[in-house]
Amino acid sequence: MSNAHTLRASCTIDASTLINFNALFQPGLRSRVMERLMQQAIAEREAGLEKIAAAFMTDPTNAECIEQEIALASEWEHLSKSEFVRRALVAYVSQRKTGTLNMSALEQAGDLVDCFSGGPSDLSSKPRHLEDFGRV
Repeated sequence: MSNAHTLRASCTIDASTLINFNALFQPGLRSRVMERLMQQAIAEREAGLEKIAAAFMTDPTNAECIEQEIALASEWEHLSKSEFVRRALVAYVSQRKTGTLNMSALEQAGDLVDCFSGGPSDLSSKPRHLEDFGRV
């Protein structure tokens, strides 16, 4: 259990650690620990994104604030500031060209919506469709 606790507290796991990790635990325990590690990584990422958004919302017009947010976001994405800004601008311009800037998911899906025939109209309404939902 101490090994799992040590690994769970670690933020970075390299390939050799993962190989050692796989050798330490039985498959059932390994999957539970891996699930906890994934949940922790997701929570850390969400917290980082919330921190970026909260700091930007304090004063989005302040040049220092914008520079700090670019620095935080570029660190988060493991990019240089210039590469981060370049990618953000390319994404923005391409969205403007294609007209997908403020489109809903339904509008973006376009002709894919309702393109299948013969199936049930709502899979979530029938319990038999949910029997193995969430199982791996």
